[in-house]
Amino acid sequence: MKMIGFAALFIGLAVIASSARAQSIPSLNLEGTGDLGPGPGACVAAGCSGMFSATLSGKLAGDVTAAPLQMNFQVANRFVCACGSTAVPCPAAIPCPTPASGTSASDASAEASSKTGGGHSNVEAQIAALQHQTQSLQQQMNAIVTGGLSLIPGCLPATGNGTFSGTQYTVNFAGQLCSDNATNLVLSGPISIVQSPLSAGLVTWAAGTLVASGTVHIPAPPTGNPIPISGPMVVSIVGAVGEIPALVP
Repeated sequence: MKMIGFAALFIGLAVIASSARAQSIPSLNLEGTGDLGPGPGACVAAGCSGMFSATLSGKLAGDVTAAPLQMNFQVANRFVCACGSTAVPCPAAIPCPTPASGTSASDASAEASSKTGGGHSNVEAQIAALQHQTQSLQQQMNAIVTGGLSLIPGCLPATGNGTFSGTQYTVNFAGQLCSDNATNLVLSGPISIVQSPLSAGLVTWAAGTLVASGTVHIPAPPTGNPIPISGPMVVSIVGAVGEIPALVP
């Protein structure tokens, strides 16, 4: 009787252990190598473009072998914008006034007040003063940029989209690009891999975390696009795969 009890206990523990192992294995598990670098277009007020590509193998609704991942992404600019000669000009909605030589913010305020017929500060005078202060700060920013300072180590928000395994899946990414612009480079964040094209029925939908880590091959220049050119990167995407309705009425 004791032997039967021990046998039942052993089988129960084995089943529990097997179940725990099964639940701990992610259904989305891709790994491989990749690289990234700046995109071909010039930086705009919204940000600067980059390109990421990888070759991945593993599990995604079945076995995957050497499938290509292609993704375009965008990072925020190092500076919001600057007037004058700069790689990141201000959009048209932000005016860049050119003050006369030697004119200060207080002079501009007094001049605007006299033109509007009153010694008291008014809205127009305050706007003029703020515009001249902004211009002065932007000129200082230009001097810093053109002075050749290296990219400050840190992370920039990054968003992107692309394809996986040809056109079989679409990819959406929202994360960050982190770099010291000398040795280390990491692209990481949430990523979705969705069966394409979407249909009225169930589609394969994967949600996971992308981590691509490697070395810097060519650092980013002191001005312009802040994305360096990477060397070979180790790439991992881990998460879960399911079938959900893609088009919900």
